[in-house]
Amino acid sequence: MGLLISIRKFGDVTILDLRGRSTFNDGERELLSSRLEELVANGDRKLLLNLSDLTQIDSSGVSIIVGTYVFLKREAGASNYYAHAARC
Repeated sequence: MGLLISIRKFGDVTILDLRGRSTFNDGERELLSSRLEELVANGDRKLLLNLSDLTQIDSSGVSIIVGTYVFLKREAGASNYYAHAARC
């Protein structure tokens, strides 16, 4: 399964639920990048990425997330990540 992104709001926080996989070879990197760029361009500064249903992410996806985090920190925003680890 490719990357699916659902976006929802909770107060002034924008939550992105990521599901599936984000890898450079699948072209999903551009989807994640464009969604984050669009939100930031529209003034969203508090982002929460829910990674609990993300099955795979490669270094290109991680670099997009880190780049957005650095940008938001500079702009006095906030960016947080949530991933629930299944118990073994």
